[in-house]
Amino acid sequence: MNSVSVINRSNYFAVTATVVVIFILANGSSAQTLPLAEIRNHKGTPALHINGEPNAALCYWGGRPIPELFEQFGNIGVDLVSFYPLNIFTYCKQPATDTTAAIYDYTDLDRHFKSIVEANPKAYIFPRLNIGMTPHWWDSSFEDELVVFDDGSRVPIMLKNQNLTVPSFSSNKWRETAAENLRALINHIRAQPYAKNVIGYHISAGSTSEWLQWNFEHGPAPDFSVSQLKAYQKWLLDKYKKKRHLRRAWNNREISFDTVSIPTMDERAAGDYFIFRDPAKSKHVIDYMEFHSWIVMDAIKYMAKAAKEACNYESLVGFFYGYTLHVRGQYQRVFDSFQEQGHFALAELLESSDIDFLSSPTQYEYREVGSGYSVFMSLQSSIQLHGKLWIDENDYRTHLTPITAGYGRTTDYKESASAQLRQLSNELTHATGAWWMDQTGDYFNSERMQKIIGKLNAIGERSIDFDRRSSAEIAVVVDEYSNLMMRSDKRLSIPLLYYQMLPLGKIGAPFDYILQDDIGRARPYKLYIFLNAFHVSEKQRAMISRLPERGAKALLWVYAPGYVNDTLDVKSCFYLTGMQLATLEGESQLQVIINNKGAESLPGVKKDMIYGIREGGARNLVGPIFYGDDSSAEVLGLLYGHDLPGLIMKKIAGVQVYYSAAPQISSPVLRAIASNAGVHIYNFSDDVLYANNSFIALHTATAGRRTLKFPQKTSLYDVYRDIEIARDVRQTTVDLPVRESFLYFRGTKDQWEKN
Repeated sequence: MNSVSVINRSNYFAVTATVVVIFILANGSSAQTLPLAEIRNHKGTPALHINGEPNAALCYWGGRPIPELFEQFGNIGVDLVSFYPLNIFTYCKQPATDTTAAIYDYTDLDRHFKSIVEANPKAYIFPRLNIGMTPHWWDSSFEDELVVFDDGSRVPIMLKNQNLTVPSFSSNKWRETAAENLRALINHIRAQPYAKNVIGYHISAGSTSEWLQWNFEHGPAPDFSVSQLKAYQKWLLDKYKKKRHLRRAWNNREISFDTVSIPTMDERAAGDYFIFRDPAKSKHVIDYMEFHSWIVMDAIKYMAKAAKEACNYESLVGFFYGYTLHVRGQYQRVFDSFQEQGHFALAELLESSDIDFLSSPTQYEYREVGSGYSVFMSLQSSIQLHGKLWIDENDYRTHLTPITAGYGRTTDYKESASAQLRQLSNELTHATGAWWMDQTGDYFNSERMQKIIGKLNAIGERSIDFDRRSSAEIAVVVDEYSNLMMRSDKRLSIPLLYYQMLPLGKIGAPFDYILQDDIGRARPYKLYIFLNAFHVSEKQRAMISRLPERGAKALLWVYAPGYVNDTLDVKSCFYLTGMQLATLEGESQLQVIINNKGAESLPGVKKDMIYGIREGGARNLVGPIFYGDDSSAEVLGLLYGHDLPGLIMKKIAGVQVYYSAAPQISSPVLRAIASNAGVHIYNFSDDVLYANNSFIALHTATAGRRTLKFPQKTSLYDVYRDIEIARDVRQTTVDLPVRESFLYFRGTKDQWEKN
């Protein structure tokens, strides 16, 4: 039988129910019990459960659904699988109207599912469904709903060769059409015999299918469509309610909701005072950039609800979103992909009960073996606080891929093994899921690589039986809204967030990334590092003020904390931090050199050590220049080239409060501040370290002996190499080779194998 269904729009829901019954009978199957997939708490962290059983959520992702590869992964125990079928609109052969029926042909889709199940009958599948590429007839019918760029063009740069236009995230017509096609597809899948193997849906749209605004990396900027403007005007009306409130906020006596326009690329790139937008002058730009992310988030919530209803809340629904740390690109690009990507509405998205998991590729920076670091693009700890699962897209190119593959391609088998173990160590110690991504079918297609993945999968599956809660005593706090206070220029966001990741990973102690909005929801920490707290709401201030009574021993503020309120005011920094700061007119590379007092006060930090912005040449000059101007604070370092306090510390109500005028703080300085706060340091050797309540992992940049120290007596077992390292010790010394990864269970081999 051909997999063709006919659905009339006017009685869509009634007919789809009938279609489900018809397909069950037509395929010769009686009503079947479908799997229940959900995210539930397991031993203190959100975890995938299938029919009530916890699952490590490790998956094979085959871009090309090649049956032999799914069979290979099934043979090594990887039964969770995903694949990238066609755009869902391609299955609609005749769109519905008020008087005619929609016709869907799912023959190709069924063939893919059947081939996977035949290759691995135990497979649990969650396909990636692209809903963001509308067909030509739709684009021709609804031109006002299509993305328009600031130069008037309509074709995204990455689709230039195909000459394709794309719908705006703001388009209600696109949302309705996509949701209709999505419901039809899910209903069809749930009526098939292979439905017993389907546990969820990964829904994608936008640039690179990752819910990114089109042209986010290079420009011209989106989105100047009629649909976007109408949605923005409505959003402003919902926010301000009355015209006089809008005029007061924008400091514009002439503006009305119906005369609002979308800021141009030049307006977005302009700063009112060096790097900063001043809300008193540029609130119209700040508001639009907030909406620019909100509209993506709102579209995701709309699709999540449609999908969850279609699967009767029995399957997983997930999306790419929350790339809060993804400041990809180079200094010389004026265009700010960081703000343009549209991923600064994570806090609100996490409130949706219709979303089970979020995902991104592993961070593209630092993928090299030895000097690198496996790290997520998002604030995984905040995602878990809201009961969601983070799934890491492990798209490392192994040595089996073409030499030009890039994206962290490893050069040989040994490097591939080390990189993959480092990846699992990051995922396992943060209690996330992951998929081994295989876009071309050659990433893992060898007996040796299959053996590695099989071993890693077995370790991951066993780990689910242990306590994988965070043991971090450090919270690294990031604020979405504060990012919008900077002009569209990455000269500060790159060193502040992107290049800060590696030094954080080498502190020698685990840490949790959390949203500034989640400070009150998160458990207490000893040290809080506020990377970009330029704007702090009253609610956030109240949460921060309670940190000392919750056990905080130290706070570290970076660059311009509290500087932005209704306007730009350096005095506001004092009201947030309790430290007097001042500014200099001009721009600087922002580097701090440690002085004698700093070397005395910061264990392991030497006099004349310099940290701060190093990369970028002339494009890395940042202004205004902030410095400490507090006579009651200890000066630990000076702004290089200015001889003004660049790193200061002051005790306030028993809490050590630090301020750094420069971003990109080095790991020795961070480690010393953490140590002074009473944070337990496991390793002082500047290796990448991961740890949670049951595991410790290292990735070595150099060869040599390391002394690992533990907060209490522990045993240590190398789960990858099957070696017992130590029993009931507070510290142990290991001699490790360079460019290798090590994953230790905090217990004995017997304890590991008994579970």
